[in-house]
Order: sequence, then structure tokens, then C-alpha cells
Amino acid sequence: AALDATTEMQLSAHLAVGSLVLVDPRLDEDLWVEQRLATFHGARIAELSAALRAREPAPANEQYGGQDLCISCHAEEVAQWARGPHAKAWLHLSQRGETRNSSCLACHTTGFGEPGGFLDAAVDDRLLNVQCEACHGPMRLHAQQAQRVGVRPSGGVPVTVQTCRRCHDSENSPNFDCERYLGAIGHGPGAPQ
Repeated sequence: AALDATTEMQLSAHLAVGSLVLVDPRLDEDLWVEQRLATFHGARIAELSAALRAREPAPANEQYGGQDLCISCHAEEVAQWARGPHAKAWLHLSQRGETRNSSCLACHTTGFGEPGGFLDAAVDDRLLNVQCEACHGPMRLHAQQAQRVGVRPSGGVPVTVQTCRRCHDSENSPNFDCERYLGAIGHGPGAPQ
């Protein structure tokens, strides 16, 4: 039976967890828990959406464009990305039923919570997965400049160990070896194919 909010608060104030119990993944989800989580995550996304709508639009150099803007000049890099794990980040969330979990969206989409970044797949799916701009920064202006003759496009954000560690931290990727993995996804001259 569901508890009322007051009883829930009283119980949660006295709850301590002393061990981790692994639950068989084939066990059916508790409908009440599923509904509470869906309500929480939906409210969080609505809150972020309202906050972003209230802000001034991002300056041109801070706008996201999505991988489709990259492919005309960087076809090999986009093809390499498509074969890697970052291109499947949304699928992993979907398989776990976490596509509305704001705690997961920051690392499994591009620009989540940033002006012009991913917010909700039901509204706009251009920035699903960990795309170019998740690591290189918003690049809409870069893509626009590249279409103009005689204009050298502005550069992206340099990718460093800290770039990777935003998502691949000790909690989410305890066995992450930045040097090894960065070498596996790197692109440009001499990069693995």
C-alpha cells in the first residue's frame, strides 16, 4: 500500500542503509516506485525547460547544432564516432528505462541542461547520444563559418582528461583509463579506425 507524504517523510528521515543487496534484474519493477520516479524526473525536466526558456538565448558561439552539421566537413570522424560507444549512449539509457532521468541525461546526451542543448527527446532528438559537441563544445557557429568562403571557422574546446572525467568519473566509470580510451576514440591523422 502507498504511504501518505507525511509518513514517507517521517520514515525517510530515519532510514540508513548498511549493505547493498543485488536484485535479480528479471524482477518486475514496483509500479508505485516507477510512478514516483517518473513524476520526479518529469518535474525536473520541466523545471530545467522553464529555466532555460526564461534565459536569454545563447550567444552564437555557444549554440549546439548536432552531428548533422559536422558530417559535411568531418565525415570520417562522424563515421568513426558512429561505430563507437558514444553513439549508443541513448540506447543504453533506453534499455534501462532511464531516458527521463536527469542524472543520466547529462552524460548520455549532448548539452543537456545548457541553452540550446538536449532537453527532451519527445521535443527534439537532434542531440541524442554523446555527439561531437559533448566533447568539443557547442559548434553551430563553427559549422556556419565553414560554409562561408574565405572564413576560417572558430575552433572547438580542446579535449582533455577533464573533458572525459565530466562523465567518466569514479562513480560511473570506476575502471576508466583515460589514456587508453581516448586513444581508442581519437580521430585525426594517425587515429585508430
